[in-house]
Amino acid sequence: MANVQSVGKSVVFSIETEIPEKTIPELIQFIVRKYVNLVGRFTAVSTVTVNGAVLLSFMVLNKEKAPVLLVEVVGGNPIVVSFTWIGEASDKMVDTIHHDLTAFVRIFEERVRKSTLVLAWREGKTVTPEKHGNGGRKTIGRSFLELQIILSAVFIGASIFFFILFDWLAPILLILTEFFILFLFGSIIASRADWRITADEPCVSLVKYRLPLGEEEVIREKYPESTLKTLKNEVYDHSEKEVNCEAVQKVLNAHGFNCSPQDLTVKKIDVYALVKKVADQFGFKTPQIVVANMIDANAAATGVSVKHGTVLITTGILDQLSESELSSVLGHELGHLKGHDPLWLYGLTSFEYLFRFYVLLQLFPIFFTSILLFSAYFFASMSAIFFVAKFFEARADLVSSMVMGEPEALATALEKIGFKKLLMEQTNDIRFFEWTGFDPHPPILFRINRLRKLKVPVKSKHPLIQSIKEVINGLRESLKRKKKK
Repeated sequence: MANVQSVGKSVVFSIETEIPEKTIPELIQFIVRKYVNLVGRFTAVSTVTVNGAVLLSFMVLNKEKAPVLLVEVVGGNPIVVSFTWIGEASDKMVDTIHHDLTAFVRIFEERVRKSTLVLAWREGKTVTPEKHGNGGRKTIGRSFLELQIILSAVFIGASIFFFILFDWLAPILLILTEFFILFLFGSIIASRADWRITADEPCVSLVKYRLPLGEEEVIREKYPESTLKTLKNEVYDHSEKEVNCEAVQKVLNAHGFNCSPQDLTVKKIDVYALVKKVADQFGFKTPQIVVANMIDANAAATGVSVKHGTVLITTGILDQLSESELSSVLGHELGHLKGHDPLWLYGLTSFEYLFRFYVLLQLFPIFFTSILLFSAYFFASMSAIFFVAKFFEARADLVSSMVMGEPEALATALEKIGFKKLLMEQTNDIRFFEWTGFDPHPPILFRINRLRKLKVPVKSKHPLIQSIKEVINGLRESLKRKKKK
């Protein structure tokens, strides 16, 4: 938005947060130190306590150093942010500050998570300790990357073998081999996950014990993987039917922590029911569901169809998102399966590969004898493929909003999952490179703003065409900003 509003208007936003109430004052001070005091356009900064709640207020200056906005941040859950116009200021200025404040809340939440002992498991199953710390931190990105590297190595070896045996038929045989791998990709992903979720074994349990901020080293030193496994087994032994706060508190106290109930939360999530509910709204059968015990918040879906689809969820996303946010994220993933996006991208990359071998190589062999020309072609073709992939990602957002009916929940989930990227886009204005880089997702700021402009119920006759137009318009806007600079 770029409309300029005049004196008297007020708008209010809320920011949901998972941090405990006693930590809210530290959050407000963190925002003051790391954001408000470091931004040159803020003045009259004040922090007071009103009726037990911390109130942060400051004024925003325009280019002429005149105050145009009064911003008030009331600590709580949710955190309430209000903007009052005291001069002429644009809606875009409000959006920027709102996104910045949201990002810093998420950064602080991550600090709290690092000082939190998190245990996740399938009850009755073999204990699988989650990874803690940078050295042993296991991420969904790294897992997919490792798998892609292995498959790429196998594919390169196969290509040499095929070219020796089959000459000009080799590309076609390689494409068929790749399709076979794509068909099995769901099973490959499932084999690397920690737990399969079924109707008979549908739940994942989560326990969180919050330590004082900055004590993440204590967790790493006191709770290596072997100790975590022992601790979990002890929790099982002290629980009669299912894990409860009393059992966890007793075990933690036995391990040397003065565990207070307000620092401890236990929840049991019926993952199967959650995915089934979303699948039912799409009119699908429940796909294969697997959970990776990873602290990063993420979800993914793969497969050539819904019938052969696999949904992967991390315990991190189960921990961080509300039920409506998680349902909207799952709606995005099922949107990919509904549109057969993995299959379309396979077809697109296959077409490029065949075009390169059967057309370019035959008509313009110089492309393959010059490293410079081949590198330029390869970069351009990959950039084009990744840009087309952004159409499918944007459509999945739109389809989720249409079917689940909660675009705001998906926008909030994206804020939580991608807060670092969001802040980077806001502060560095690198969105043009986000549009053209090797990333299948559009810039996260574009996705969030787009979702928040949707009116419920969300309707679209042609979700893919609408998404293509909006993605192209997003690229055009980034080009305009680049030219102005």
